[in-house]
Amino acid sequence: MKNSISSKAASDFFFDQANTVFESLAPEKISSIMERHLLLTLAGHWLAKNDSVSLHKLEEIEKEIWICRITQRTLSTDEGSGKSRFSSHVVVNKDLTFDNLAKEFSFSKLPALNTPKYLKLEGLAFRETQQTLTNDEEEALKFLIGCLLDEGSVHEASRVCQYFHFYDRDVSLVLHCRALASGETDLDKLHADIQTLLAAREQPSEGGASQQSRAPSGKER
Repeated sequence: MKNSISSKAASDFFFDQANTVFESLAPEKISSIMERHLLLTLAGHWLAKNDSVSLHKLEEIEKEIWICRITQRTLSTDEGSGKSRFSSHVVVNKDLTFDNLAKEFSFSKLPALNTPKYLKLEGLAFRETQQTLTNDEEEALKFLIGCLLDEGSVHEASRVCQYFHFYDRDVSLVLHCRALASGETDLDKLHADIQTLLAAREQPSEGGASQQSRAPSGKER
């Protein structure tokens, strides 16, 4: 900023650095992935400050960031155990970590990215995940999307699903609830999987109702 370097030049610098990060074997590899994650985040952070920012480019960078997150998750989790093998915090100094810095400079909540199109049900019309992900990577992605929903980041969860053509029923359910609440859809227009889910929820209620109908007339339910 002191030397009036353009935000695009800064973004290009960090993006180029991210593409030259050395990938070594685990456990060293996980620190390289986290470094790439941070550099990509800085690239997106500076690109977003450009007046003529390209939404497509921001989305490309965010997808690359999510590839890093998926890889980090698969590397740091024992197969089938869910226990961490490596520390998820690589220390830059005693106060800062790659994770903390990436969160500080994250651009995932930019208004430019959080567009209404990612809340449309049509965006989740696919039913097959792109074959670029392994089974372990799909499990990692599903877990990470669940974390996004837990913190209320519905926009980002929907974007990530669309980046990887990954169908997540929880994301679909949230978007359906929103569409119903806003009047954008009707009950009879719900996707088949959501209708199946609702039908499964109604069955226990029907059983309970039949039991109540056989209860003594002197008691109210």
